[in-house]
Amino acid sequence: MSREPKEPILQTIQQNYHDPQFNATALGDMLQRSVSYLCEQAYSHYGMSLHQLIETVRLENAILLISTDGNKIERVRKQVGYAYTKTFRRAFNLNYS
Repeated sequence: MSREPKEPILQTIQQNYHDPQFNATALGDMLQRSVSYLCEQAYSHYGMSLHQLIETVRLENAILLISTDGNKIERVRKQVGYAYTKTFRRAFNLNYS
């Protein structure tokens, strides 16, 4: 059985992270793979869960937006796919404080 390259997973996340509805299930639908398979691939290639990988991409882009454009938190959280400010702040604080 051939292994799916890791790049399509990361590329699809990078193309869709800004959508608040984007999650592991949406990724599976887009790549026509089961969520459990994608979770295994994420952990195997990136050493983190699929949820953590999506969150990492979102937060790394948030940091870039905050540092380069001086955007306000409310605007940034919308641009990186968080529907709620509280969820964005919690994720940011857990990962970067």
